[in-house]
Parts: sequence; structure tokens; C-alpha cells
Amino acid sequence: MGHDPSNQNNPNIPPSQQPPYGQPPQSPYATPNTSGYQAGPYPGQYPQQGDATGGLIPYKNPLALIAYYTGVASLIPCLGLVLSLVAIVLAILGLMAVKKNPVISGTAHAWVAIALSLFSIFYHVGVVVLMSVLK
Repeated sequence: MGHDPSNQNNPNIPPSQQPPYGQPPQSPYATPNTSGYQAGPYPGQYPQQGDATGGLIPYKNPLALIAYYTGVASLIPCLGLVLSLVAIVLAILGLMAVKKNPVISGTAHAWVAIALSLFSIFYHVGVVVLMSVLK
């Protein structure tokens, strides 16, 4: 028979020192987890530390976040052209901030802001052209 590495039901270890059933054995050299964070269920997966949203809202990159909301607001008629230009500038600044500091997130928000702003510009220019042709 082979050696049981889990120390479960090992006659050489007293029952009081054996790990609970289903738990891996503790290494005598293991450092205790005092950080308060537990690793994810998959190897190599680490939790978002200090972020209750799970990293969905880039609060560390306010330029990208404001660009996203401004890009959504650029779909409002009459305000769209001005807001879309503001959103594009803020999104580019947000992307530059991510490039300088990759730890902050917000790349997706910045690209969505650029896409919405470009759509808004084409939509508003198209409406103006259509109104001038039909006039």
C-alpha cells in the first residue's frame, strides 16, 4: 500500500492532531492567513481587494468613469454633440491614465464612451443633414 499524504487516518498521528475530515493537512511551516482575504476557488485567482463591486466600477479611474456617463448622456438630443466631444477627451485621458498605471481599471468604460460618442456624433450630424435636405 502507498503512503497517505493527507495524514487522514494515519495511525502514527494522534486523532486530536489530525485535520478534520475533508480538510487538507496543515504544514508546520505554513504561515497563517492574517490578511483577511481568501483566495478564489480556482488556482491563481485572487479577489479584488477593497472593491465591493468586484472591479466593475473603475472608481480608481474617475476620468474613464465620467467619460462613460458623459458618453451615455451624449445620446440626449441637442446636447449630444457637446457631450460627445467632452466624453471623447475624457476617455482618451482615462486610457492614458491606465497606460501609466495598469493597476487602475477603466479601459472598457473608456472604449464604450468613445463608441457611444462617435455614434452620437454621426447620429446628430445625420439628423441635421436630413433636416436640411428635407427643408
